[in-house]
Amino acid sequence: VFYDLPGVYGLSGSGILEAIVKQFLLERKPDVALVLVDSTNLERSLSLAIQVMEVHDNVILALTKLDMAHDMGIHINTDGLSRALGVKVIPVSIVWGLEVKEIIEAVREALGRRGKLLNVDYGVLEPYIEELAADVSKLSLELNPRWVAVKLLEGDRMVEDIIARSKGISVLEKARRARIEITSSFGRDPAAIASEHRFRYALRVARENVARIAVQAK
Repeated sequence: VFYDLPGVYGLSGSGILEAIVKQFLLERKPDVALVLVDSTNLERSLSLAIQVMEVHDNVILALTKLDMAHDMGIHINTDGLSRALGVKVIPVSIVWGLEVKEIIEAVREALGRRGKLLNVDYGVLEPYIEELAADVSKLSLELNPRWVAVKLLEGDRMVEDIIARSKGISVLEKARRARIEITSSFGRDPAAIASEHRFRYALRVARENVARIAVQAK
């Protein structure tokens, strides 16, 4: 069964669409997560993919609008992108005849397979993430403790509710104190710091695997 979820750019927002996607990933735990990535705006589109790969260990990326990107002088090294992220990357273009069949076959091959969760380096947040993740791991949640720790530092209400239901009140209090300390020490909210590091990661991966060629106006 395929579930078509709302289009979002990330899982850190407080909007209803982000909540729907995040809740589905956490509660339904799909066998495979297929993330559509806009080839014409790879840096921004990779943000969602990165966040999904932090919480789900079986992800496939579908690069859409490749024909449009090509016309704009944007050429993506799909093999390099796949190696950089550690996931299957499928080029998709209706114009070029790369359609749903390739995606379905990739999903079938991925069923029952498990990969590695993506770890983004969050810089100054790392000591706090490590400490919180250690506490979260003691709660026996079926979630990546590191991802949960990042979300707690971001003040994610949905994740906080999960921790509260798991009797992790002390973890919530530690996360609250950590947010205050981080903001005081670095002059920035931890959610903003985390978002910046994810964007830097996406930007680096994109720059290493995208060639831009000037296109003459027709």
